[in-house]
Amino acid sequence: MPLQDQLDEVKRRFAATDSPIAPEHKQAMVDFGAWLTSAGLEKNVPSAGAVFPDFALHDATGSMLHRDELLKRGPAAILFYRGLW
Repeated sequence: MPLQDQLDEVKRRFAATDSPIAPEHKQAMVDFGAWLTSAGLEKNVPSAGAVFPDFALHDATGSMLHRDELLKRGPAAILFYRGLW
């Protein structure tokens, strides 16, 4: 299934009246999304194919990873996990 179709399905389930998400939590997410949009933060999001600034981050095992070392292996993607809340 194409990514856009998957995203549309997530939006549909989020908006559904039988969604498992409590209404007050849904509203908090909607409000935060509106705040992000009004703050203009999307202007700072790199576009597809853009060169990412140099960085060094710890991976899930605590090892330090540097951008250039990752790129020597091929294309790289960065995922941020929210952790255990």
